[in-house]
Amino acid sequence: MPWSMLVDAIRVSLFAVAHWFGGSLGAAILVSSMAVRIAMIPLTLRATRRAMAMPKPSATAMKLPQMDGRTLLSNAVQLTVVAALYAAIRALSERAGRFLWIADLGKPDRLLAMLAACVAAGVTWLVSASGDAKVVAQVTPIVITSVLTFLFLTHMAAGLALYSVANSVVTVAERRIAARRPAEPAGSR
Repeated sequence: MPWSMLVDAIRVSLFAVAHWFGGSLGAAILVSSMAVRIAMIPLTLRATRRAMAMPKPSATAMKLPQMDGRTLLSNAVQLTVVAALYAAIRALSERAGRFLWIADLGKPDRLLAMLAACVAAGVTWLVSASGDAKVVAQVTPIVITSVLTFLFLTHMAAGLALYSVANSVVTVAERRIAARRPAEPAGSR
């Protein structure tokens, strides 16, 4: 029951935002997705800073970052909100109509899926590359991310591809914010 209430609340808010944009659910999805992701930056910023401060793992040794209670709680909140937003967009996309060149946001759009895959690849490149070396060894995660994003979004409603693009754009902004101040030591707070 609480889950459906959360999804319904998000769905209603998407309709309200669409009203501000002349009834465009595509614009509402983009703006609302960015707004939700921006609102979550305070929850995710600490984990982002820690991830950026970790030394790059060697090819032979992969080490997972340590998780404290605050990080787990923020991840749980973020996952819940994002999943509810995703569910609301998926439910709305059946009657979402046109947006830009997309005839029906409820059906997959290969061009938008390709655009979302390119944006995801660019974000992966920015996130995975160190400041001094964007080398060929970093091509693998970029290719994997872009291919998986494209394959996934070519089978999903175009409204979800809009969500993916918005999320990727805010991820870049979050990384830039996180880079301004180093991570807190693991034992602080």
